[in-house]
Amino acid sequence: MEIISTKESTVLSIYKPTSVLTLLTLVVLQIKHVGGDHLVLAQAVFRHGDRSPTHSFPKDRYQDHWPQGLGQLTKIGMNQEYGLGKFLRKQYILEGTYDAFLSSNYSHSEIYVRSTDKDRTLMSAYCVLSGLYPPNGTDQQWNPDLNWQPIPVHTKPLDEDFLLNMRAPCPRFTELLAKFLASEFIANFTAQHQDLINKAAELSGLPATLVGLITIVDPLFCEYTNNLNMSEWEQVIPLHPLLTQLLDFQNSYMFYTDEMAKLRGGSLLGKIIGNMESALNPPSPTQPSPKIYLYSAHDTTIVALLRVMNVFNSRTPGYSSCLMVELWTPEGQGKPYVKVLYKNVTDSDNLVVLHIPGCGKNCTLEDFTKLLKNNVPKDIQAECNPSLQQNSKSDIHVGIVVLGCLVALLALVVTALITFICKRRQTLQSYRPLSTDDDDYA
Repeated sequence: MEIISTKESTVLSIYKPTSVLTLLTLVVLQIKHVGGDHLVLAQAVFRHGDRSPTHSFPKDRYQDHWPQGLGQLTKIGMNQEYGLGKFLRKQYILEGTYDAFLSSNYSHSEIYVRSTDKDRTLMSAYCVLSGLYPPNGTDQQWNPDLNWQPIPVHTKPLDEDFLLNMRAPCPRFTELLAKFLASEFIANFTAQHQDLINKAAELSGLPATLVGLITIVDPLFCEYTNNLNMSEWEQVIPLHPLLTQLLDFQNSYMFYTDEMAKLRGGSLLGKIIGNMESALNPPSPTQPSPKIYLYSAHDTTIVALLRVMNVFNSRTPGYSSCLMVELWTPEGQGKPYVKVLYKNVTDSDNLVVLHIPGCGKNCTLEDFTKLLKNNVPKDIQAECNPSLQQNSKSDIHVGIVVLGCLVALLALVVTALITFICKRRQTLQSYRPLSTDDDDYA
C-alpha cells in the first residue's frame, strides 16, 4: 500500500522543498523475506531518545527541573532507545525476517557502533545495544543478577567528527548559513510572523527577533513532551503545532542549499557507500567487514543524510527515529542493490521505504553511487574552507604585501648599488697610476 501524506498544518508558512516531495514515495510495510535475495549489510543511523533541553531562556520556570541537567537523556528516552534495540533484534535476528542475519548473541566481528561524543547519544547507543543483545540465558551472561553486557561504542571529539556531528567547525558552512539568514526569504518570514515573535519575546524574556523565537523552541518542546504545565504559553500560542513547525523550519534552513547539505551530510553518505563497497570486497579474507553498522546521533544528522540522498520531506525526525540503508545481492546474476528504510515514528515498528529519485524500486549500488556521488565531499577539510571569493581577496592582499616587500627589497638593492658605484668613482679619481715618462723620475 502506497501512502503519500499531503496534510499540512497552517500555523506557519515554512520552507518546503517541493521538488523533493514530488519525487518522494512513501510505502509503509512490514519487511518480509524477499525471494532468494541475500542481505549483505545493514547500516542504521538513529536519533537519541527523549532528553532535557539543551538550553533555557530567561523566563523559563523549568530551568532547574531536570535532575541530570541540560541536554541529558531522560528515563523516557532510555526506554525509547531500548525499544529501538528490540526492534532491530526483531528485524535482524528473530522471527526469520532475514534468515537470522545477525547472530543471536553478540559477536564483535559482526557489529560496529559509533556515536557522537555527547552523553545522550552515547547512553542511547548503550540502551539500543541492551535491547539488541540481551545476554540472559546465554553463556554471555557474566552476572546472573544483571541482564546486560558491555559492548563497545566508538566516538571522536566533537570538533573532529565530520561524520555525525553537524556542528563540527566548518567556516564555509557558517558562511552559507549566515548568508541565508540575511536573505530576503528570512526577512519576509520574520515580517510575516512579527506578532508571534513579539508574543514569544514577552513570555520568554528574549529579544523580539527570529533568533529569539527559534531559541525557545527546544526548551518548550522538551517541557511539552514531558507533560509539564504550559498554560501560560498555551493561552497565547497554539503550542503543539507551532513547535512542530518551527522545528521543521529550523531543520530545513540548516541545509537549505545543496552545498550546505553536502558539507554536513556528505561525509556520512560517503562512509555508507564505502561500507557497502567494502562488504562486497572485504579488504582481508581473515577480517571480514561488519554485518551491521550502528550510528547514534541527532535529528540534524538524519536530516542531513536524508537531504543528500534527496529524500527529505521537511519533517523533523522524532526521538529514536532510525534511518536504515541495506545492501542486498539478488538471487542469480543480478547487481547488488540498495534499500533505504525509515522508522520515523518513535512508538511504531512500521517502516517507510524511501525511493531515491532517478532510481528504481531496487536501486543498484552502482546507480545509487552514480546518482549521489556529487553530494559526497572529496576532502571535507578543504571544502570547509571559506569561499573562493574570500580566498581571492585574501590572496590579493597577500600578493600586495609580498609585492611591497619585493619593491622595498629592490629599492635597498638599488640604493646599495648606487652607493657602491659612487664610492668606486671616488676611489678611481684619487688613484694615480705610476708614470712611464722619464721626467717623473728623480
